[in-house]
Amino acid sequence: MQSEEYDPAKIVGTPYNRGVLPYGGGVGPDGRVVFALSREAAERRVQKYRALTQ
Repeated sequence: MQSEEYDPAKIVGTPYNRGVLPYGGGVGPDGRVVFALSREAAERRVQKYRALTQ
């Protein structure tokens, strides 16, 4: 489980080679984080997709 202090804005542009980002996002071809989602944004995305499939 991730720390409550996870801030996606702080990791954008940093190198990342640990697999999947905690709540989603993207890593560019140079291995740096291009964008990252917060827990709240990830939960909103899941709710949106669930609403579409019901």
